[in-house]
Amino acid sequence: QVPAREMRCFVRQQRLVAVCQRSDNFYEHLKHEIPSIKSVIDKFFTEVILPEMVMMTDFVTDVYVDKKMRVWVIDMHPFGTSDPLLFSYDEPPLMSARRVDERKSNEKDEVVDDDQEKERKEDV
Repeated sequence: QVPAREMRCFVRQQRLVAVCQRSDNFYEHLKHEIPSIKSVIDKFFTEVILPEMVMMTDFVTDVYVDKKMRVWVIDMHPFGTSDPLLFSYDEPPLMSARRVDERKSNEKDEVVDDDQEKERKEDV
């Protein structure tokens, strides 16, 4: 098993939303294989994992992609319990859609336009 080919896959609401390498090392040889690895993982999840995981909508799966582009499941975790590695559970794409909407709403509340700013200054 080669650490460069071990990937962590994040599923939210039965959708593969993110994939990253489990190792934090840069592997020069892997750079050219990224499109193929992404494609084979996506196909594996669409055809094998997601149809079998109908009771779980959010989870994390560690996989290994061998040199013949076969995908092997290493292990599975409930979503949010494993190290997000290159991502954060508090940021997109791992954040739930509800939390993204809440975050956008909060950002809108914080935005002050020029007219509101003028009114504030006139009131002082």
